[in-house]
This record gives sequence, structure tokens and C-alpha cells, in this order.
Amino acid sequence: MIERKEAREIKTCCATFYQSDIVRLLLGDVLHPGGLELTGYLGTVTGLGSEDKVLDIACGRGASAVYLAKRFGCHVTGLDYGQDNILSAQNHASLEKVSHLTTFRKGDADTVMSPDSYQAAIYAAGGAIRASEAVMNGEVGSAFALVRPPGHHATSQRAMGFCLFNNVAIAAKYALAKYKLDRIIIID
Repeated sequence: MIERKEAREIKTCCATFYQSDIVRLLLGDVLHPGGLELTGYLGTVTGLGSEDKVLDIACGRGASAVYLAKRFGCHVTGLDYGQDNILSAQNHASLEKVSHLTTFRKGDADTVMSPDSYQAAIYAAGGAIRASEAVMNGEVGSAFALVRPPGHHATSQRAMGFCLFNNVAIAAKYALAKYKLDRIIIID
């Protein structure tokens, strides 16, 4: 397992790389797949408007956030690990006169939560448990729990990788106890 200090060093290294002029030269200002064209399309099909709030994770220099705020009038919060990117995004929003619609913050976007994240994570862990029950009770020969958040990156002490709980470990521990198993193999 990567220790917190090592994880911070890796994230800082990545942030520094993505803030560099060489990345900007190679990829441009928009780091999201599909660029502003896809961003605009998604805003249109979801019906973005002035009452809506958008979270732009790994916002970079703010190109997508500023674009959404300007085109749809929505409020956008940009989150990025690189302080230079945050400053560039704030300047970009100011130049485009959408500072009142945008907020840019330095933050770790590894595992972002919303008000309903905990409940979703409980359901996901329950889905993994139910899948193990179905196999152990002979209802099915095998099971695949397609749940979100997925859970396989979380540790016993920390949410990470968009996972709040380690659903596989929870289901395995449950099955070990309930069915008095000696061992379980987990392949990820």
C-alpha cells in the first residue's frame, strides 16, 4: 500500500507535470476527452441552466469551467491539485467575466463525495454482499456485482480511487463469517 506521504508526492508530481508548458503545448488548455465540443454537447443534452451547479474535477487551467459558465450561465466549481492551475483558472474566469459564476479550489479529487455518496456506498456494499449470498445459497453459479462506487481501491482506513468502502473485502468478510469458510481468494 502506498503511504500517504508517497501518495502526496505522486500527486504533486502529476500536478506539476500537468501544469507544465510542455503539456499545454501538447494537449492544449482542455484536458477533458472530447474537448469543449463534447463539453458543450453534454451541457446541452443535460439541459444545463443558470440554476445548475457543476463540479469540474481536475479542471486544469479552467477552460471547461469557464466555457460552461459562459455558455450556460451555470455555477461551476473547479477542483485541481495544482496551485498554478488554480491561479490560471481564476485569471481566465476574470478575463472572460465569469468570476461570479466560477470558484476554483486546490483539492484532491481522488474521492469526491456528494450528499448522497454515503447511501450509494452502502447500497454498493450491500449489492456485493447479496451477490456472495446468491452464490453461497446456490441461487446462481457465479455473480458479478456491477455497483457504483466500485469499492476495490478503498482500504480499511481510507477512501480512495473513487471508492468509499472496499465492497469486495466487506463481502468476503461477511461470507467468511456467515458461511464459516476457511478462506476466500480475491482476484482484482
